[in-house]
Amino acid sequence: MRTCTGEGRTRAKAKGIKFGRKPKLTIEQQAYVARLRAAGEGVRQIASIVGVSSATIGRIPPAP
Repeated sequence: MRTCTGEGRTRAKAKGIKFGRKPKLTIEQQAYVARLRAAGEGVRQIASIVGVSSATIGRIPPAP
């Protein structure tokens, strides 16, 4: 069973299928959050602006 499952996953990856949970924020939203964090905005405030949890914002590093 493990062999068949592994083969199926390999075929799916070759087709370009992505695994796992979809991200809450788009790439553009993540860049916006990174800019706000770099500007010194608070994580909780950014979370309320974007509409996600503060833990989600905490995973995004500030822009350099």
